[in-house]
Amino acid sequence: MNRWPILVATLAVDLIALSLGWWWVIPLTGLAVAAAVPGRAAFTAMLAGTLMAGAASLVWQGGARTLDVADLTGAIALNTRGLGWAVVAATLVYIVLLAVAGAWLGAAVRRAGAGIRATGVADVEPVTEPLEERKDQHV
Repeated sequence: MNRWPILVATLAVDLIALSLGWWWVIPLTGLAVAAAVPGRAAFTAMLAGTLMAGAASLVWQGGARTLDVADLTGAIALNTRGLGWAVVAATLVYIVLLAVAGAWLGAAVRRAGAGIRATGVADVEPVTEPLEERKDQHV
Protein backbone atom coordinates (compact mmCIF):
# COMPACT_ATOMS: atom_id res chain seq x y z
CA MET A 1 0.00 0.00 0.00
CA ASN A 2 1.13 3.51 -0.74
CA ARG A 3 2.21 5.33 2.40
CA TRP A 4 1.33 8.87 1.26
CA PRO A 5 -2.42 8.57 1.96
CA ILE A 6 -1.64 7.28 5.46
CA LEU A 7 0.80 10.12 6.09
CA VAL A 8 -1.63 12.80 4.86
CA ALA A 9 -4.61 11.32 6.74
CA THR A 10 -2.63 10.99 9.96
CA LEU A 11 -1.30 14.52 9.59
CA ALA A 12 -4.78 15.94 9.01
CA VAL A 13 -6.52 14.04 11.81
CA ASP A 14 -3.78 14.66 14.37
CA LEU A 15 -3.40 18.33 13.45
CA ILE A 16 -7.13 18.97 13.78
CA ALA A 17 -7.27 17.06 17.06
CA LEU A 18 -4.23 18.83 18.53
CA SER A 19 -5.56 22.23 17.51
CA LEU A 20 -8.70 21.43 19.51
CA GLY A 21 -6.65 20.17 22.47
CA TRP A 22 -7.70 16.56 21.95
CA TRP A 23 -4.34 14.89 22.61
CA TRP A 24 -6.05 11.53 23.21
CA VAL A 25 -6.85 11.24 19.48
CA ILE A 26 -3.17 10.57 18.75
CA PRO A 27 -3.16 7.03 20.23
CA LEU A 28 -6.54 6.38 18.60
CA THR A 29 -5.08 7.34 15.22
CA GLY A 30 -2.14 5.00 15.79
CA LEU A 31 -4.53 2.25 16.82
CA ALA A 32 -6.69 2.73 13.72
CA VAL A 33 -3.74 2.73 11.31
CA ALA A 34 -2.05 -0.31 12.84
CA ALA A 35 -5.30 -2.26 13.08
CA ALA A 36 -6.25 -1.53 9.47
CA VAL A 37 -2.93 -1.61 7.62
CA PRO A 38 -0.13 -4.02 8.53
CA GLY A 39 3.48 -3.30 7.72
CA ARG A 40 6.42 -1.14 8.54
CA ALA A 41 5.71 1.36 5.75
CA ALA A 42 2.30 2.21 7.21
CA PHE A 43 3.83 2.48 10.69
CA THR A 44 6.58 4.87 9.59
CA ALA A 45 4.09 6.95 7.58
CA MET A 46 1.84 7.19 10.65
CA LEU A 47 4.79 8.23 12.84
CA ALA A 48 5.95 10.84 10.31
CA GLY A 49 2.44 12.27 10.04
CA THR A 50 2.10 12.39 13.81
CA LEU A 51 5.47 14.09 14.24
CA MET A 52 4.68 16.68 11.58
CA ALA A 53 1.25 17.31 13.13
CA GLY A 54 2.81 17.76 16.56
CA ALA A 55 5.43 20.18 15.30
CA ALA A 56 2.90 22.13 13.24
CA SER A 57 0.54 22.31 16.22
CA LEU A 58 3.28 23.67 18.47
CA VAL A 59 4.20 26.35 15.94
CA TRP A 60 0.57 27.14 15.13
CA GLN A 61 -0.44 27.61 18.76
CA GLY A 62 2.78 29.29 19.89
CA GLY A 63 3.47 31.30 16.77
CA ALA A 64 6.83 32.98 16.54
CA ARG A 65 7.16 32.75 20.32
CA THR A 66 7.10 28.95 20.53
CA LEU A 67 10.67 28.67 21.80
CA ASP A 68 10.13 31.59 24.20
CA VAL A 69 7.11 29.86 25.72
CA ALA A 70 9.03 26.58 25.90
CA ASP A 71 11.97 28.40 27.50
CA LEU A 72 9.66 29.87 30.12
CA THR A 73 8.15 26.43 30.77
CA GLY A 74 11.63 24.98 31.16
CA ALA A 75 12.59 27.80 33.53
CA ILE A 76 9.55 27.12 35.69
CA ALA A 77 10.04 23.35 35.71
CA LEU A 78 13.84 23.15 35.92
CA ASN A 79 14.74 26.52 37.44
CA THR A 80 17.07 27.41 34.59
CA ARG A 81 16.80 29.35 31.31
CA GLY A 82 17.79 28.25 27.85
CA LEU A 83 16.19 24.81 27.76
CA GLY A 84 13.27 25.66 25.50
CA TRP A 85 14.61 23.32 22.83
CA ALA A 86 14.54 20.46 25.37
CA VAL A 87 10.90 21.19 26.25
CA VAL A 88 9.95 21.15 22.56
CA ALA A 89 11.92 17.95 22.00
CA ALA A 90 10.32 16.25 25.02
CA THR A 91 6.88 17.29 23.79
CA LEU A 92 7.50 15.82 20.35
CA VAL A 93 8.91 12.61 21.84
CA TYR A 94 5.82 12.31 24.04
CA ILE A 95 3.55 12.78 21.02
CA VAL A 96 5.40 10.04 19.13
CA LEU A 97 5.24 7.72 22.16
CA LEU A 98 1.47 8.21 22.31
CA ALA A 99 1.22 7.20 18.64
CA VAL A 100 3.48 4.17 19.18
CA ALA A 101 1.37 3.01 22.13
CA GLY A 102 -1.77 3.24 20.03
CA ALA A 103 -0.10 1.42 17.13
CA TRP A 104 1.07 -1.34 19.45
CA LEU A 105 -2.46 -1.86 20.67
CA GLY A 106 -3.81 -1.71 17.11
CA ALA A 107 -1.35 -4.37 15.96
CA ALA A 108 -2.39 -6.58 18.87
CA VAL A 109 -6.04 -6.14 17.95
CA ARG A 110 -5.27 -6.98 14.32
CA ARG A 111 -3.37 -10.14 15.29
CA ALA A 112 -6.07 -11.28 17.69
CA GLY A 113 -8.73 -10.65 15.07
CA ALA A 114 -6.75 -12.63 12.49
CA GLY A 115 -6.56 -15.61 14.84
CA ILE A 116 -10.30 -15.55 15.43
CA ARG A 117 -11.08 -15.09 11.73
CA ALA A 118 -8.84 -18.00 10.75
CA THR A 119 -10.56 -20.51 13.02
CA GLY A 120 -13.98 -18.91 13.24
CA VAL A 121 -13.93 -19.06 17.04
CA ALA A 122 -11.60 -18.20 19.86
CA ASP A 123 -9.50 -20.93 21.51
CA VAL A 124 -11.86 -21.85 24.33
CA GLU A 125 -12.52 -25.41 25.43
CA PRO A 126 -16.04 -26.35 26.46
CA VAL A 127 -16.57 -27.41 30.07
CA THR A 128 -17.80 -31.01 30.18
CA GLU A 129 -17.00 -32.06 33.73
CA PRO A 130 -18.57 -30.98 37.02
CA LEU A 131 -17.24 -27.89 38.78
CA GLU A 132 -15.94 -29.87 41.77
CA GLU A 133 -13.57 -31.87 39.58
CA ARG A 134 -12.28 -28.73 37.90
CA LYS A 135 -11.54 -27.14 41.30
CA ASP A 136 -9.47 -30.18 42.24
CA GLN A 137 -7.41 -29.85 39.08
CA HIS A 138 -6.42 -26.22 39.73
CA VAL A 139 -5.55 -26.41 43.40
